[in-house]
Amino acid sequence: MTEGHRVFSRMEVVRIREEWARSGGADCPRCEQALLVERIEPNPQVSYVRRRHWLLCPSCGKSALLETPRGS
Repeated sequence: MTEGHRVFSRMEVVRIREEWARSGGADCPRCEQALLVERIEPNPQVSYVRRRHWLLCPSCGKSALLETPRGS
């Protein structure tokens, strides 16, 4: 990855996903700021529905998309 990418690494996403599933929130693995969570509304045009959330660090600008586990 180059310097301009604004996404977390695969291992950082695993850490965020685990923390988010455990506590309903997560901190940035790089700068330890609380991540902002924005719900992404599902597209009614598709035959399946995914509930996704965009987690964004207000400090470093890194972000990740996470699916909400079924039953949550």
